[in-house]
Formats: sequence, structure tokens, C-alpha cells
Amino acid sequence: MNWSRAKTILICSFLMLNMILGFQLWSTNRSNQTEIALDTSSTIEELNQALKNKNIRLMDELPTDQLKLKVITVKYDDNMKPGEPKTLRTPINMSNLLGKGG
Repeated sequence: MNWSRAKTILICSFLMLNMILGFQLWSTNRSNQTEIALDTSSTIEELNQALKNKNIRLMDELPTDQLKLKVITVKYDDNMKPGEPKTLRTPINMSNLLGKGG
């Protein structure tokens, strides 16, 4: 038996198997993410059921639209010590961050 050829065949077959399994993992992750993003109705139903089980009444309807949040960029400062307050150069307007942005 030619061990060099057998080794080559085994290496190639395991490489192909890893590629197939990697593709399956990638496609399963992508499909789960899109299902989560699109399926808000069942999430709301589950939440309403959990609230009902705990005898919690919600007076308002839960929002079904997805909010678009603005991007906040934060840079880490090595010179800053924990617990030490840091004043900002310009104050942050919270209404701009929490409002429905587009």
C-alpha cells in the first residue's frame, strides 16, 4: 500500500469535510439571524404570555417597528483612572440619541 497516496487522500477528504461543515454552520447562522430579525410577532406573543403567567398587566401595546439607533463612537483613554470623573468638551444631548433616527 502506498502510504503517501493514502495520506494525501485522507487529508483532501478531511479538508472537503471541514469546508462542507463550515458552510453548513455559516448558512445556519445566517438563517437564524434573519429569522430573528423578521419574526417579531412570535416574540411579542411569547412576551405577552410570560407577562400573563406572572400576573403582570401591560396597559400599552408593545412596539413592533425596529428602532434605528445612532452610532456612538467611544475611544479608550489609558490615562483615565477608574472612578475619576471626566468632563466632556461638549455635552451630549440625550434626545438625539434616544429619538427615532433614520
